[in-house]
Amino acid sequence: MDLNTLSKDKLIKEIKHLKSNIRILKSEKKTTKNNAKFSKIKKDKGELNRFKNNFKKISFNQKEREKELNAVYKIFTVLNKPFKPREKLYNSVINLITKAYQYPEITVVRLILKDKEFRTKRFKKTIWKQSNTLYHQGIKIGELEVYYLKKCKKEDEGPFLKKERRFIDSVSNLLCQRYERREMYDFLTKSESRFKIL
Repeated sequence: MDLNTLSKDKLIKEIKHLKSNIRILKSEKKTTKNNAKFSKIKKDKGELNRFKNNFKKISFNQKEREKELNAVYKIFTVLNKPFKPREKLYNSVINLITKAYQYPEITVVRLILKDKEFRTKRFKKTIWKQSNTLYHQGIKIGELEVYYLKKCKKEDEGPFLKKERRFIDSVSNLLCQRYERREMYDFLTKSESRFKIL
């Protein structure tokens, strides 16, 4: 295009047209930059969401672990009170067990020890059960059973977490140790009373 041959009006039209094209190009450039920024923001937001989800998961696991450890400590403390009546002792233990589970408000427990049975309030058997058999010197002495009263989301062992399996195993071991100490105490008391008679 030869600018010398164009009339003033045509030249003004051409300048306006070029300015319009420049605005469009600048706008497209901004849009491209914005799209790139938006893409980066979207990516960063995705990473942030993954981070938040991981943090929530870790936080949840930490709280569950803390609940279990507190319960084990309290159960250990209760079971090591030498002269606490058995009824109170085992009722305290089963009530502490419920608090360690993921859904304490719908958790019920039953402990069968020899010919005695201890239950939490609202106890009811359901299909959502986690249990452990208690042994003393290879002989079955009882059963520790934990039930959920309602259906819960599927976890590692039905509705129960893998950590809850380790927890019930630990509590079962503590109960067996307590039983063994009590048996020894009863045996020694009987032996001592026999020697007093002689």
